[in-house]
Amino acid sequence: AVHQQQDGHPLNYLVYHRIFQLKYSGVAIHLPDNCSHLNKQLRGYIESKESFLRFYLGTFQDGVSPDWGEMPDKKCITSSFSDPKPCSESSTLTNSISGAKHRELSIVSCLKEACKQKAHVVVMPELSVSPEHRELISNWLDENDHPFFMVVAGSFHEIDPDINATIPVNRAVIFDSRGWELFKHDKILAFGTSLCSEIIYPGSTISLLETPLGVFSLAICRDYLEEDQKTQLPWQDLAPDWMMVPSMSLASGINAHERQAKTMANLCGARSLIPNQCLK
Repeated sequence: AVHQQQDGHPLNYLVYHRIFQLKYSGVAIHLPDNCSHLNKQLRGYIESKESFLRFYLGTFQDGVSPDWGEMPDKKCITSSFSDPKPCSESSTLTNSISGAKHRELSIVSCLKEACKQKAHVVVMPELSVSPEHRELISNWLDENDHPFFMVVAGSFHEIDPDINATIPVNRAVIFDSRGWELFKHDKILAFGTSLCSEIIYPGSTISLLETPLGVFSLAICRDYLEEDQKTQLPWQDLAPDWMMVPSMSLASGINAHERQAKTMANLCGARSLIPNQCLK
């Protein structure tokens, strides 16, 4: 093809088209087709000539974290939240309700604050929103007035019996303004540190959501790194306009994401939205 003989990134000369493979080293590319409601909203936004597309990157300062259990052989797997530690010896608030309930309150508070700031898109961090909380978000979007076009409902470990009955996936879901699922992303690359190694069934799909404001995609934490040539995913080839990346990282991971965001911005103009919840 002629484009393969050109220098530089294809976006430099293919302004109105995208060319990509349907599969990269076993990772399939998925194009969601259930976004007519979203695209209608985004066309209205463009016609309104509003100056900014506002993103709210939510993190949670509620003292709640994934419950890793005893971590045999430093293996990290979770199905619940730990109860928060009391803020002081005299505090009884954090002991009165469970970690899951605390997180529920934090999620609702996050959505309300994003409303106050007139955000169009909300992105929550990795391992912060359980499947039960995800249902809460879907219902909240359906039942409340808000300015959101999309909400990325963080991620969490969950068993999907259609994939594997014993090993969880690390799944993030993106909703439209009605609380309807646009698509989901199962983390492809598990994290590993000197403290522990994440045990998940790896995902095998990257989704590209085409909209009037460009192409949106979703990754989870380590998926969005290209420093390790052995495990890198094809973000530079796919060149989405908007990358939404729920993360739970130490400082080294945050720095690596910053380098990746700069690389993607310089190479193909991608904007990277990365809310990070501290790893505990």
